[in-house]
Amino acid sequence: MANDPDFITVGANGSVLLGPVGTALPTTIAAAWNAALIDVGYINEDGVSISKPRSIEARRAWQSFYPVRRIVTESDLLVSFTMMEFKKTNIQAALEGAIATNTGIHTFTPGDPEDITQFAMGVQWMDGAYTFRLTIPKVISNADVVFFLKPSEEAGIPLTMGVVGTDPMQAY
Repeated sequence: MANDPDFITVGANGSVLLGPVGTALPTTIAAAWNAALIDVGYINEDGVSISKPRSIEARRAWQSFYPVRRIVTESDLLVSFTMMEFKKTNIQAALEGAIATNTGIHTFTPGDPEDITQFAMGVQWMDGAYTFRLTIPKVISNADVVFFLKPSEEAGIPLTMGVVGTDPMQAY
């Protein structure tokens, strides 16, 4: 097996996009993003984290010191990032409510606590001449949202989005 440095990827730059569930997602790397997907803007220097946690249970037998089988009981796919831009769409995505605008003033009204806002999501990153994409038809905010307002550093809005359903995701 040969070593190939072209397969070493640095997420040097990119975008996170959110839009309404049902938004048509691009199916090729050359296809344009649907206008219904809104770029959340600057992401803090930690970038985007894509993780796949899962729970595995070991099955044991009297005749074996080691498990004789392991069964996946849960699996997830999470995309985490911290938005740096406090704009209307980002606040709405993080706090799950409605924003009304009247004479340039935005008023936020929280949604019902039991309501869960779903989004279509795209993540794109570039490394030199290479472009990569992950498109997910349905995600929800999967963790608490806490942001801090401090005099010594910029505020960020952290989001962890979890995949919902069995609709196919695409990575290319």
